Amino acid sequence: MNAIERLIAFWREFDFNAPLRVHPADRLVMNRIKGFDTKFIPYPYIGDIRTADVWVLMLNSNVGFNDAKHEAEPYFADRLSANLLQNFRDLEHPLLSLDPKLRHTGTYEYYNKRNGIGKLVTEYARRSGTTEIEARMDLARRLAIVQLFPYRSTTDVSRSLLGDSLASVRHAKAAVTNALESKLVVVPRSVRAWGFEYGVQREELFTFAASQARSASLLPGGACGGGDAILHRLIGNQPVTGL
Repeated sequence: MNAIERLIAFWREFDFNAPLRVHPADRLVMNRIKGFDTKFIPYPYIGDIRTADVWVLMLNSNVGFNDAKHEAEPYFADRLSANLLQNFRDLEHPLLSLDPKLRHTGTYEYYNKRNGIGKLVTEYARRSGTTEIEARMDLARRLAIVQLFPYRSTTDVSRSLLGDSLASVRHAKAAVTNALESKLVVVPRSVRAWGFEYGVQREELFTFAASQARSASLLPGGACGGGDAILHRLIGNQPVTGL
């Protein structure tokens, strides 16, 4: 079993019915920490991390104003459970943040608008000669997001939680090392927390410059370059036009 499979197996031990939604291996540490809402299903990853060609590494997810209401909706709740278990049978959009049925949610708003993936879908459709509907489904299969810290925060995440104290963080880092063997790994934020240096541009790794990390934009044709690196990996080196 490789490190990606071990990460998935780790999260399949999660108890969805526990009053505090924390992995058993993390409870001893997390029980002493404030500033995290453990009523939410964790977000260690979003999308099919096995088959995705590109991983985008983020720090963690915050708690949005309407998240509790939205995530209690049956469809969204089912998508979150399926995502954690990596069970995507019959789902057109494994990366749930690209699912049009969730366009009213915080995760869709953040990744499509603030993070620039909506524009990435448009440019992917243009380059590949498909419709935007088809491009969205394709990107939702080929792109995944992996979070260093899996729990939802109301404050900043302490550096002490990003080292070796949490089993979930150790598994995430090991999985990324595994992913670098066959995938493109893009790191917009928290580059050093993930163990990388700023401004790296290699075939298997693209990290943002320190001055660009705050925006974390994957906009194609943007100054950060992450969106173009993703398109180059998925389609090839065709210039961005018409945005």
